[in-house]
Amino acid sequence: TSNGVATMTGTMTIGIGTSTNNLLSGVSVFNADQYANFTTTYKGTSDNQSFIDSGSNALYFSDTSITQCTDAAGFYCPTSQQTLTAVQQSQSTSVSQLITFNLGNTDTLSSAFSATDGVLNNIGGNGSALQFDWGLPFFLGRTIGVGLESKASNLASGPYWAY
Repeated sequence: TSNGVATMTGTMTIGIGTSTNNLLSGVSVFNADQYANFTTTYKGTSDNQSFIDSGSNALYFSDTSITQCTDAAGFYCPTSQQTLTAVQQSQSTSVSQLITFNLGNTDTLSSAFSATDGVLNNIGGNGSALQFDWGLPFFLGRTIGVGLESKASNLASGPYWAY
């Protein structure tokens, strides 16, 4: 939801194609460089050091046109929720995908969940140039496979991202 949720559940399955419960099919495979980076194009700028990171609490990218927060330093606080798009591109193949994501006011959203440590799917922070950090909000509602370097699966040989 646009206001987050108080709790969530999910599953992390280790391995791709090593058992009947972790076969991935019908997904796009994004080959990555040796650092697990791929390219994201956002508002005409290609960020070739982009990555997916479940350990980041938000989406981190550079956009000087979005208002910065006053309370949550380093995060974005647009006056109303924004619907934004970016294109993810595989490093060595022609695979690409348009990703639509929402960006809310982090000051407002985080104060609503300060007592419950809620899960927010629409917060973003000011990131480094040439990087787009697809943090935890990107994982919500998706099944994502991570192919480790030099490890083969039913999809490809790593490193890659698949979803």
